[in-house]
Amino acid sequence: MTDDDIPANHMRWMYGQVAEYKIIPAVSISGLTPDDPSSAATAVGQKKNKIWVGFGPHLTEPDSCATGDLDCAEEEFVRKMQRGNLVGSKARILFDSDDIIQEYPARVAHFEVVHDVRGKMLGTVAVIATPVSNVVTWCMYKVQDQQEAEAQCDTFISSLRVDVPQRYVNVEHHQ
Repeated sequence: MTDDDIPANHMRWMYGQVAEYKIIPAVSISGLTPDDPSSAATAVGQKKNKIWVGFGPHLTEPDSCATGDLDCAEEEFVRKMQRGNLVGSKARILFDSDDIIQEYPARVAHFEVVHDVRGKMLGTVAVIATPVSNVVTWCMYKVQDQQEAEAQCDTFISSLRVDVPQRYVNVEHHQ
C-alpha cells in the first residue's frame, strides 16, 4: 500500500467567503474536494467537472431570514438556486436532517435541480447558523455522475470548517 492508495491524499481544501454583505471580514468556509482540477469547480457549467461546489448564496440580506432560522434559510436557498446560475430551473429539497458543523447548528439537505438545458442535477447543501448570519455551502453534480460524485459531495460536506471572525464590523445597508 502506498500514499496513492489513501483517498485523503487525493483531496485539497477549497475555500470560500460568505456573509460578506453582513460583516467585514467575511465568514470563511472550507471543505475537501478531489485534488484533480477537472473534478471540482466553483462555477456551474464549467465542462469536464464531476462536482461543483459553491459558497453562498447569501441568506441574511435585508428582509430575508433571521439568523438561526434554518427552515427559512433552507427555503431561501431553493428560491435562490432557481434565480441564480440556474435561472428557470425547478429546485426542491428531497430530504434533510439537523446537524452540527463545528459548534454551529446546521441543516444538511439533499436537493434536486431540473434545468431545461443542463438537465437533472443532485446535490447536498449545508445551511449553518453562525452567530452573525446564516451561511450556506453546497455541492452539486449531474445525475449521470452520481455514483462517483455523491461520495465526493459527502466528503466535502462532512469536512466543512467554518471560521467566524472574533472581531468584525457590521455592513450598513442603506435603501
